[in-house]
Amino acid sequence: MNKEKRIAMIVMNPCVHDSRVIKEAESLAGAGYCIRVVCLMHEGVPQQEFINGVEYYRVYYRIPFNLKYKKIKFNAADNTQKTTSLFRKIYLKLMGILYYFAKKLIPFIKYHLTYFSVKNAILSFSPDSIHAHDLVTLPTAVTIGKKLNIPVVYDAHELEEHRMPVQNFIIRSLVVYLERKYIPYTSGTITVSNSIAQYLANKYKINEPIVVYNSPDIYPDDKPITDVKTELNLPHDIPLIVYVGRAQASRGVEELLQAMQYLPNYHLVFVGPKVDRFHSKFIQIVEDLKVSDRISFLPPVSIRHVVPYISTADLGVYFLQNTCLNHYYAMPNKIFEMVLAGLPVVGPDLFDIKQFLDKTKTGIIVDQTKPELIAEAISEAFAKKDILKPSPEALGRLIEQYGWGAQAKKILQLYVKIYAVNK
Repeated sequence: MNKEKRIAMIVMNPCVHDSRVIKEAESLAGAGYCIRVVCLMHEGVPQQEFINGVEYYRVYYRIPFNLKYKKIKFNAADNTQKTTSLFRKIYLKLMGILYYFAKKLIPFIKYHLTYFSVKNAILSFSPDSIHAHDLVTLPTAVTIGKKLNIPVVYDAHELEEHRMPVQNFIIRSLVVYLERKYIPYTSGTITVSNSIAQYLANKYKINEPIVVYNSPDIYPDDKPITDVKTELNLPHDIPLIVYVGRAQASRGVEELLQAMQYLPNYHLVFVGPKVDRFHSKFIQIVEDLKVSDRISFLPPVSIRHVVPYISTADLGVYFLQNTCLNHYYAMPNKIFEMVLAGLPVVGPDLFDIKQFLDKTKTGIIVDQTKPELIAEAISEAFAKKDILKPSPEALGRLIEQYGWGAQAKKILQLYVKIYAVNK
């Protein structure tokens, strides 16, 4: 019966590494729904492809007012240039002002620009419902949903009002205006943590959104060809710390690297894509601290292999900084990946992460801003690893409660309910 139900998902990225969108789409496809993910075109990625029963249909997205403003140096010896320099300077000043205001306007119009980018790809699919990933797609989803008289689901990956980079009052007011305007027209809202769900419910006077954790799917019979300790060829007696994901700003990477100077017997490995604008800075810190021989960088592995790949490490770390309320309420997929890999975790003093690690007794919370305290917490976690590491039975219960299988059931139940109401 579900084969007759067509769900159009919208996400404004190429959807190559977006694990949450991919898992949701594949879970719905596995339940018999026909799924088209409308996403953005990117160099080296096919315009259309079918993977695990999901169609990925990529479109081009262009932002207007792509003005280039650069100063032109005038040659003082050039008399012609000299006579016109005043007019040129006035022209450049005006262009600079226009460029400034164009950049300020883009956040106001990007939500509606999405509509013109994805409209045809959605309408040609003739969907029975639309699934909007993030606020940037919600106005488009609701507009088309009204036109087709079909239900819309809002998937709030972030607490948009309070996410990084911290926005000014005007932009935050716009975000609140858009969510308040469009959420009432949705048939369901889901989000990533309990605190964000409660915040949205209180802010917009709606039923509390369904919490769908961005946890990994576990494939017990699908083993990777290698693992992190084998990859590094480390002796068994060297404690191995693993960091999973992008090493970038606001994730406590600098503090973690600083902590390594207090952990002479430990090895730290980063598993994930390099972010060029940050990587060179991190390498410089490593060299300045003279810890290069104890820190490694490995490329990312496929989504389905992350958990078994990192499971041979001794403990996992993640130090998201408390720079905004979105971070304070975060429940990142990396925490779930490390815990479901059976690793003791040293995590940041952030509300939802602390509650989760305390409840599951799988980690230690530390002030993520102080390298010395991070080092102490890592040493403590390693000393207590036999206590913090879940037993096979306890790990099975954690997977059953928090793994993607449990999260997928929530999404499937939501869609069954939506289609029952909208018969």
